[in-house]
Order: sequence, then structure tokens, then C-alpha cells
Amino acid sequence: MRFDTIIVGGGLSGLSAALHLSRSGQRVALIERKRFLGGRAATYDDHTFGLPVDNGQHLMMGCYEATIEYLRLTGALEKVSLQPTQDVMFVTGKGKKHRLYCPPLPAPLHLLAGYGGFSLLTIREKIALGRMLLSLVRSPSTQQNRLRHMTIAEWFAELEQPLSLVEKFWDPLVASIMNAAPHQLSAVVFYRTLRTIFLGHRQNSSLMFFKTDHQRTFVEPATKYLEHKGSFILNGKGLTSMKERSGSVKALILDDGSEISGENYIIALPEHEIRRVAGAEQLVSTWSEARWDSSPIITVNLWFEEPISPLPIIGFVGAPVHWIFTRGEVQLPEGNTAHYVTAVLSAADTLIDATEQQLTNLVLREIVARLGIKNPRPLRVKVMKEKRATYILSPEVEACRPGPITSVSNLFLAGDWTATGFPATIEGAILSGRSAARAILHRLP
Repeated sequence: MRFDTIIVGGGLSGLSAALHLSRSGQRVALIERKRFLGGRAATYDDHTFGLPVDNGQHLMMGCYEATIEYLRLTGALEKVSLQPTQDVMFVTGKGKKHRLYCPPLPAPLHLLAGYGGFSLLTIREKIALGRMLLSLVRSPSTQQNRLRHMTIAEWFAELEQPLSLVEKFWDPLVASIMNAAPHQLSAVVFYRTLRTIFLGHRQNSSLMFFKTDHQRTFVEPATKYLEHKGSFILNGKGLTSMKERSGSVKALILDDGSEISGENYIIALPEHEIRRVAGAEQLVSTWSEARWDSSPIITVNLWFEEPISPLPIIGFVGAPVHWIFTRGEVQLPEGNTAHYVTAVLSAADTLIDATEQQLTNLVLREIVARLGIKNPRPLRVKVMKEKRATYILSPEVEACRPGPITSVSNLFLAGDWTATGFPATIEGAILSGRSAARAILHRLP
């Protein structure tokens, strides 16, 4: 059986590429080594636990243009909700609440009003924040060229961002967006991201929330769409090697020894998995000069008998727990209902070896201190550790990120680690798949 395009990797980048190609009439095969699709945005149906649990809690925003297009294409846009305007509550260690509310004014006036009235920041810190935001509108091409060789920390120093502002505002924002510390990360990637968030439509800076799990949001609707278009999905088979001749791929060899061939191929795998593929050595050499370190994310899932807050999201200032998401009521297997909460610990290198009980106690202590809830006792707890959640996008790594087109004529790349120009997020993954699909379609006669 021969296909127009074969995609290896059933994460969001592979699914995105498959959707765009099948929409254009291509016969697509999607191959995934695991028994389920979704990659790092998968949902695990743990029968011993009795509840579906997402691989991790993702923070999404209104500027996720490719993600919104993906959801609209699959008919799943109703499975997320977007704030009319940015509205987030932050809580300090002493339980003091600071609301960041940007009124529904035309952009960027909504930001001036919202951040101008943000009580967490002092006047001096607001002036410094203003310097940062002003730098986003000055000569973008010149700024990007200059920032390519700088870290975020170096950029902060150049713009005289006070340490107090960095610690309580910039550090958690950087960790949430790029999952590492400012001294490790590329300034130009963060610059592009801030421009997208703050300089576009008013809702670009609004938060987008899941109404259900990732499986029902991203995977099931996409799978139904692909099957309707006649695409072929093969789970439980991994890629071991590629047959290449005269500068093009002729076939892929799967781990059961079978071969599959097509006109074009997209490898939508993490960088470290491509290194294991026989025949990909020359491909890997184009980006292997950089050090591709990764950073973990921990999500602590808790189910309480009573709600802990009416707010959908709460930011914890100066804590290892960056965000608390309240995800509504769910029914437990025994029939009673519980209030589902997720706590997100980004850039969690120092906590990745902690036990489930230690992490649970840490989260509960923060909930007690900040939300004033006495003796919260979760009915159930599930800790999800993603040790390789994202690559650390240092200036060196950013310079080496490959685009969708490779030196092999019919081989393309996708993945949130590739050169999307943005961080390794859901949006980056979906954007990369769309870019790979467009690169193929652009070459068609």
C-alpha cells in the first residue's frame, strides 16, 4: 500500500500535519509507536485509578492561532473556552490577592489599564515593565537580530528590570512559557512570544481553558476527521530505519520488520528519538552541534470533596507551584462527585525526584497558606511527571533548530522543538505540523 505522505509520530505535530494534508486531498498514513495518540498532550485512562488523567496541564492563550484553527477544523473549538479579556488572580505567600484584569478596551489600551492597576507591582516595577513593553514595538527586525545571541536574563539586565519584578513576575512567566530559567533561555524566542501576546488582538493575552480532557479535545476529534478523509492510522509500530537512495527516502522500516512507502515523509518525533533511527545520521548532524538539554514539568492532580476556589486559574507568587487550575466537577467511579484541581510546577528540576507524597504535601501547604483552606484532604491524588517536557531553548539551540525542509528531497520535519520561532508549547507543536504540511503542498505540481 502506497501513500501520498507518511507521518511518523502521533503527537500534536503529527496530527496537525495529517489534518492539513488530508484536508487538501492527500492520502495520509500516520504511524505512532505507542498505543495511543497525543504525545505529551495525551490522556491516560488509568483503569486502576478509575479516572482519565491528562499527561500534564497545559496553559493556552488567545494568541494560539494555529491551535484554534486545528480545533475549528476538527469541530472541537467548543471544547475550550477563551476569556473575553485577560483576567488572572495572583496570591502571595501571606494570602494577599492581586487581580490582574485588563478591561475590554482596544489593544493595547487594555494592557495599559490592566497592568497600570495591577496591585502586585510597585510604581517602580510598573515603570520597568513599561520599558520592556515599549521595547517590543521598536524596530522588530533590528531587535530580533540583536537578541539572537542574548539570554532572557541578559535582556532583562539591559532593560533594567528590578530583581523584585523578575522574581515575582518575569520568572514565573518565563517558566510557564518556556519551562526554564531566564539565564538559560533565548531572548529572541521570548521577545517574539511577548509581541504575539501583547501587540495583537485584545484576546491574544486572554487565557484559554480546557472544558474536558486532552483526548476529547485534541485526539478523538482529529482521529474522526482523519478517518472520514480516508487516512490510515497505525498504532503500536515504531520507526527503526529509513531506506534512502539518490537523495530521497524510498521506504521506512518499522520495528516489526515491515516496510511502508510513500511519496513524501514527515518525521514528527522528539529530537532525541530521531537520533535512534538508522539512516538519520546525516539529518541529525545539521542540528547536533547544540546541547539539547530538557526540562521537566510536574502536574499534581487532586480531587476534593469541596471546591477550593470559584476561579478557573490562580497564580501563586514566589512558590514552586506556579499555577492552580480548577477544572470543575467530575464523577468518581463509586458514583459520588469530586472537584478536580491541577497544580503545575514548571521547570521542576529540583523536584523531579520527589515522591508523590512529598509533592502532594507541598501543594497542600501552598493551598493552605495562600487560599486559607483549613486541612484540605483530597479524595484522590495522581502525580504526572514529564521529565522531558520541553527542550531548553538556549541561544545556541535556537540557532540550530531545523525548519520543516531537510536536505533529503522528500523528507520533512515537525515537532515543537523545530524552528517555529516560538517556544515548545501546544501552539508550537501544531504550528510545526502545519508548516511541514504546507512545505509538501507547496512542492506539488
